[in-house]
Amino acid sequence: MLEILQNLATSPYSLRHDIIFLFNGAEENVLQASHGFITQHPWRKNIKAFINLDAAGAGGRELVFQTGPDHPWLLRAYAQHAVHPFATVIGQDVFQAELIPSDTDFRIFRDFGNIPGVDIAYVSNGYVYHTKYDNLDSIPPGCIQRSGDNIQALATHLANSSTLHNGIEQDRHGKMVFFDLLGLVMVAYPARVGVILNSVVVGAVFLSTLCRRRQDFPSHQMYVSKVLRAVGVIFVSYLAILLTIVFVILLLTLTKSEMSWYANPALIGGLYWAPSFYIITVVHRWLGGKLHTVDSKANPWILEGVFFDANLLMWSMVIAVLTLKGIGSAYMPMLSVMFALLGRNIMWKGMKTLREGTKTMLVLTAYICMTIVPLTIMLYLMFLGYGIFLPIMGRSGNLITPELFVGFLTFIVVALATNYLVCLIHVCRSLKYTQAFLLLVFAASLAAVVSRVAFPYSGDPARPAPKRILLEHVTRTKHDQSGAAVDHDTYLSVLPLDYLGVRHMESYIPALKDAPIAECRKDMPYCGYPYYLPLLHVFRHQWILPGGEPDIDVETTFHLNSRVKKADHQNLTFTVSGPSHVNVFISLREGVEMARWSLSKEKPLKTHDGTGGWVYFICYGGGEPQDHWQFWLDLKVPDSFSNTDPVVDIGVAGLHYTDFKKSPEILEFLRQEPDWVYSIPFLGAYDSWIF
Repeated sequence: MLEILQNLATSPYSLRHDIIFLFNGAEENVLQASHGFITQHPWRKNIKAFINLDAAGAGGRELVFQTGPDHPWLLRAYAQHAVHPFATVIGQDVFQAELIPSDTDFRIFRDFGNIPGVDIAYVSNGYVYHTKYDNLDSIPPGCIQRSGDNIQALATHLANSSTLHNGIEQDRHGKMVFFDLLGLVMVAYPARVGVILNSVVVGAVFLSTLCRRRQDFPSHQMYVSKVLRAVGVIFVSYLAILLTIVFVILLLTLTKSEMSWYANPALIGGLYWAPSFYIITVVHRWLGGKLHTVDSKANPWILEGVFFDANLLMWSMVIAVLTLKGIGSAYMPMLSVMFALLGRNIMWKGMKTLREGTKTMLVLTAYICMTIVPLTIMLYLMFLGYGIFLPIMGRSGNLITPELFVGFLTFIVVALATNYLVCLIHVCRSLKYTQAFLLLVFAASLAAVVSRVAFPYSGDPARPAPKRILLEHVTRTKHDQSGAAVDHDTYLSVLPLDYLGVRHMESYIPALKDAPIAECRKDMPYCGYPYYLPLLHVFRHQWILPGGEPDIDVETTFHLNSRVKKADHQNLTFTVSGPSHVNVFISLREGVEMARWSLSKEKPLKTHDGTGGWVYFICYGGGEPQDHWQFWLDLKVPDSFSNTDPVVDIGVAGLHYTDFKKSPEILEFLRQEPDWVYSIPFLGAYDSWIF
């Protein structure tokens, strides 16, 4: 950004529009700085568009994964002026479906500023994201130059854009479908054009298949019957893939070998791809043979054609469903079907020649050429998907095995990548060597993970894949309705961010062998856990180690200033002081409702509290200790409540991120942990109150 700023400032050419370079801090305070700018800064009213730069990794190509909303001119600007385009609407669909546990300033500017923009992020090597390895050494040479070329070209164009001058509302007409082809060229078109294109492809499939295949069968009814039965075989093969993946997941779970692919992504090929391909060949060989007719036994290419048409029809239905749902990612199966359909029609005369027994290699070459384009696109997206999501599995929570996600992703990839290639199974004389090879690859991969030769984590600075842990030294006090302390404890909380918990760590830190998992304190808001973010529904399991009273400099205080009762409402005003980060957990008693509060004009949002109830989670952060922060709650109380009945439980957590070196328990843990573990240490002081 600084170099782009320098280049624009020293350029001999003037810009038509002003550019603001905004360097946001406090991003991990739930995007606090960007929210403050777009809601309070006097310049906010003059902003018409923005480019957001973010990162979920280090280096690699920067990905455009969100645009708009409803401003296609921004995407056209990127498509026309980016020197090295890299974008896909799949990222937008996935991100807006909240499948990635993260957020960017794009949402803040979009939702609170009503400003359109382009969201760009580094997504490669997410293993180093927010770890000690996240440094300049992790950024490959040329990465900054590449992104600088793209972003400067886009920023320069927008700064001279006639659309900004004439008014962006004139070019606001719906979403866009966008993707790049191997990073060479950018394709972008309006979603409404995508609906037309998808519909044309689907219609062409039905018409072309109907007209082309009548000549191979005595009657149209027989052809329809064969195609429908072939569709059934394909569905059975997909079901078999799912069952095979479930079997692999159970096998990995029983042998405690989950996440072995985390530091060794190539293992996914052996653990998931190989058995999936094997079961496809088994199902098609077994059930496909039952579709043979006398003619097709003489020439199996007729049967291959039936399965090819069945694949076209089935994926056409997928395109139709995705299009009706308004999902831009429908372009993926659309491209696959379109190339297959065009190639099939072009080579149809060759297929006829093949049935007559000549020019076999020529037609096989044409067959591969027909599928190579969609297959290349699928593999290109596959490597992108695995590259983004596998590192995220190291911080996706410790409740649900990530094998389910990896298995599902593999199923989608296998289904898309093999949709037409499986048709060749029906013209192969023998598959026993191929099947034996696939089983051998699976067995070798399974042996590697079970024997721990393939370890889930890596502390190698050249290829790190660290295990992430939140390490918190906690002091916790419960107060009764009179304000007196009635319960107090201290402990060291070990909160792994992945599914494996403390597995593999016990040999390094013996205290973890007998460490219990923390139990939810239902008598305290948010289970009595001083969490930094409202992620208890994802990160539930934390291991407890003994810990003395932590040495905390800045005390967290909480006071009820006033309680005003009026009709069926109670207005409670509180004052909080403490460290730079203070969280407040508000849990209402049964029947009590939150009417308003002083923190926002909008209706307060609540989240799950870990006990089946709800809690209001307030994350209050700044650069310096909080000095007498005040807020009020307006509660609607049922008539059945007496004047002395409690109406709300409030937990207050002061989080200290710079004082952890005062904790001997934390220092000892850090000393013992292996090099493949990255811990984030801090102190937490939690107090619960009843009002």
